[in-house]
Amino acid sequence: MSFTGWLARDSLERSLRELCLLQHDESLISCIELSDWRRGGAESFIAEAEILCSSSEGDRRRRFVAKAVLPPFGWAVVDYLAEMMGRRTMLAEAGVPVVQQYAVREGVLFQAHLPYSVSDLYRSGNWAEPMMAQAHDIERKVRALGFHPLNVLADLRSEGEKLYYVDFGADLGGPSSAP
Repeated sequence: MSFTGWLARDSLERSLRELCLLQHDESLISCIELSDWRRGGAESFIAEAEILCSSSEGDRRRRFVAKAVLPPFGWAVVDYLAEMMGRRTMLAEAGVPVVQQYAVREGVLFQAHLPYSVSDLYRSGNWAEPMMAQAHDIERKVRALGFHPLNVLADLRSEGEKLYYVDFGADLGGPSSAP
């Protein structure tokens, strides 16, 4: 099933409002599927879309990512999502910039679209000293919480100005007090 078809079981506009992707003062003009479901990693499938909406402030575009979570063996989806959201909250409370989360529905996380990986920024020449300092600060805060991520840089994405932590799954590890 296509990504937007999954959302639009009854009403696409109502679904987008329930997911906090469309605000109460906005009217949906269009929704474009940018990618159908594809493997995002060991624990997820990802799809991307963009909505065009209008409000009293004018028209605006909003891109978002849907991440269908595949929990590790032995975990129920609801329990694993709760674990992931707990990790996200811990990081945010420690001052780690985390991706904007719109909603969670039926095992799917709806998050802001951040188009650039660290590799993308590096290849394009946009990996400058401020980005390196952000990455170092994020890693320091993550490790201070006792997390032992497999690869911090792989879990960061950007809109071009700032880095955000986006993956709160098993490769982040669990928090502990052990070094």
